[in-house]
Amino acid sequence: MKSWRLVSVLMVLVACTAYYFLRPTQSLSASAKLQENEERSAQTGSVSQLPAATKDPARSGSDPAAKSDTTPTSPQAATQQNSSKPNDLKPEERAALTNYAGTLYEFSRKGANPKSLIQRLTQQGLKPEVAQDFNKETGKLLVVRTEETLPGTRYFHAQFFEDENKQPFLQHMSFEFRPGPESMKTAVDAVQEKFPGLGRPESQSDGYVLWKTQDGYVVWVKKMSAQDLKHDPFNAYAPEDVDTVRVVVEQDIHSNNDDSHTH
Repeated sequence: MKSWRLVSVLMVLVACTAYYFLRPTQSLSASAKLQENEERSAQTGSVSQLPAATKDPARSGSDPAAKSDTTPTSPQAATQQNSSKPNDLKPEERAALTNYAGTLYEFSRKGANPKSLIQRLTQQGLKPEVAQDFNKETGKLLVVRTEETLPGTRYFHAQFFEDENKQPFLQHMSFEFRPGPESMKTAVDAVQEKFPGLGRPESQSDGYVLWKTQDGYVVWVKKMSAQDLKHDPFNAYAPEDVDTVRVVVEQDIHSNNDDSHTH
């Protein structure tokens, strides 16, 4: 009996000793792992942080859970984020804005070909991505977006349809420009420079200007609110994106121009 008790005591002592020495090792391992994660986060930044200006972020809106992480939660939170916006536009950003405005004008003209657009975007190093679709009601649809983008811009998007003669024509083309005190005015100036003969706007208010062209298109520039960004079906946004400026040329569905659907 004494021998059995002695063995039991020894077993308890061995177990306690093992626990005592192993516990610090396990705790140290967890701390090291946490520190490693923090260092990795500091190096890579938050997952919701926007990429650099030359890299267009992911644009898919098919994953509501993923999109909700970057959707503005309230105008108040967005206002706090926007307090750190830069006041001045860089020369390369102004040049990019003018470049894209010129592209919108050129490819909304009769005879514009999506192949030429794709070639231009490729030459500029923007890595265009092309998708095609077809249905009996609308016919063939070709969508062009870019993986890369010009400084200060993102979400370049173009849609072409085919007319009854199987000739492509632009239905929609747009891009976005970063928020800033000068962004809206600079975008409006770029559109007026690159779209000759626009004349007076058809509609104008604080943060929104719309013109109609003689070719059956509308051109508009809008400073996007938190609500605008929240309900966007295609693009993902963060709170600091409030006041992003969207520049668009698209078919005027109310146009009486008989040639507007035949390009």
